[in-house]
Amino acid sequence: MFMKSSILRLFILIITNTAFATPPYETLKSCLDEKPLNEKIIMQEINDGYYSQHPPKNYEYQYDLSCDNNKLSAIMDSNGTRYLLINNKKYLLKEARDKSVNPDVKPGLLYVDLSSWYYIKQDDIDYICINGALSDTGVGASVGQYYIVEDAFSANPVIYFYFLDKDIVSMTGPG
Repeated sequence: MFMKSSILRLFILIITNTAFATPPYETLKSCLDEKPLNEKIIMQEINDGYYSQHPPKNYEYQYDLSCDNNKLSAIMDSNGTRYLLINNKKYLLKEARDKSVNPDVKPGLLYVDLSSWYYIKQDDIDYICINGALSDTGVGASVGQYYIVEDAFSANPVIYFYFLDKDIVSMTGPG
């Protein structure tokens, strides 16, 4: 009996942690729709982005933004690998927690020219929403992919990747 009870508790703990280990539905929906789902969500567009005139050595570009006295950047190195910089700390996009419903589409791509950036605050947690296109040309340019940075300005932000179209097949994979 003790064994069954322990297994049940472990199972409930795993399910609970899985359910709460991602941004709330309201945050995701607000990011997808580019508007707050309800009055409890504070949301504003971050639209001051610009390309740095002098990206760091070995980087193709650096796209800079600011939000509430915090610096955000999207950078791509000479190998095509993309990163987010949050307050000068670098995060590899392809290491984002993958919540895609399509196993063919993985995190790692970000087309800053085809992306909208938002600051979202819900339940005293800061989020950054990046709502962008899957590719820069063709059918993928009209299909959305989403990055949500949870606890965006803390010492340990978590980046989630969402792709919600089961019918798209990646021809090239993440870049």
